[in-house]
Amino acid sequence: DVTVKENENLTSELIIRDAPTLLPVNIPADQVRQFWVTVHVPADAAPGHYKGSLTVQCAGSAAAVLPLHLEVYPFELTPSMVEQSIFYRGVLSGSETPVVQANNKTETQYAAELHDLVAHGVDAPLCYQSTGDGRPAAMALMKRVFEMRRDAGVSTDRFFGCFYGYGPRDDPELARRVLGEVVELTKAFGYREYYNYGPDEAGVEQCRQQIAPWRFLREEIGAKVYLAASPAVWMGTGPAREELWDQFNDVVNLVVAGGVPNPEWAARLHEADLLIYNYANPQGGIEEPLTYRRNFGLLLWKTGYDGVMTYAYQAGWGHIWNDFDAANNWCDHVMAYPTSDGVVSTLQWEGCREGADDLRYLATLLATIEAAKKDPAHAEQARHIEKWVATIDPQSDLDELRREIVKGIVALTQ
Repeated sequence: DVTVKENENLTSELIIRDAPTLLPVNIPADQVRQFWVTVHVPADAAPGHYKGSLTVQCAGSAAAVLPLHLEVYPFELTPSMVEQSIFYRGVLSGSETPVVQANNKTETQYAAELHDLVAHGVDAPLCYQSTGDGRPAAMALMKRVFEMRRDAGVSTDRFFGCFYGYGPRDDPELARRVLGEVVELTKAFGYREYYNYGPDEAGVEQCRQQIAPWRFLREEIGAKVYLAASPAVWMGTGPAREELWDQFNDVVNLVVAGGVPNPEWAARLHEADLLIYNYANPQGGIEEPLTYRRNFGLLLWKTGYDGVMTYAYQAGWGHIWNDFDAANNWCDHVMAYPTSDGVVSTLQWEGCREGADDLRYLATLLATIEAAKKDPAHAEQARHIEKWVATIDPQSDLDELRREIVKGIVALTQ
């Protein structure tokens, strides 16, 4: 067992690699194993219906042939209207000796994980790379992170930094120098905005103490501010809470709100020109793909949220491959397990991809409706489909919803 720390044969250089192709697997009698098949369609594939088959064979039994049908649609998907982000703790270690854990990565591991994030629709992951207080070696690694994010296709809209906490007792001159260098990097690599995180899960009093530091970050550094915070900050009542809210919404740009999405919270924050993202509905690592598809997909659009940013892509309290070795009895938060040169995906991670795709299909339909309303030949039908969109229920059959969305797109573009 490579996850047992007492194993004398376990070293930090242990090589764990996934097989490049699917290999035979042993499944004990009376047990079930689930396999998720993802078909990658080439960008230049012609629209139309494709078919094939999957063959499953067990020793001593006849082969089971499963028909596979694939429809390639005659349109390109537009980006999601709900930003897909996640707490990504991976950092470049500066070493090319692979260690299998949530944090320190070689360039090979880091590149593989960035590509995996983007391939699953999560194109705005947080950055945890340390600035090392601006030391040249640390900033060289930071620049390399920017290069690798660019090469992986990470979005250049918002850069979410999660590596430099700034509070009432911190040195403003150091922050001005170090974060100023980071902000210049974001500009050089084409990012529209730089966001600085923290403090994490702040309550009322901690937010009150952060007003001046946040104002410094905005006015002196040119950074925007985002954090997970208690809803008591923006939904509290009474003169003291109202005063705090007035100060808070003047210096904070984005709130990451936990739990079930709340339309009232979204409305309250939007009135003050703040963005609202969602986390902990649930955190990463729960083996429920449909839950992630629904909760981080159409449910966020329906409740008026601007993005998702749950914790985490990989976070462990023991060995990252052992979900049950944490002293606090928490299950590791893992969406894709790290290897020495890549990742092993999970059902919950594929569910996240489906949720992101649901949003892209809907975004495509909404854009198609707006264009069709300007065309006399399609305007009436577009308004009819628009009324149907307003009735979408994220708790209903998501596969059926997607089929109806596709029908609408095709009907308005024929």
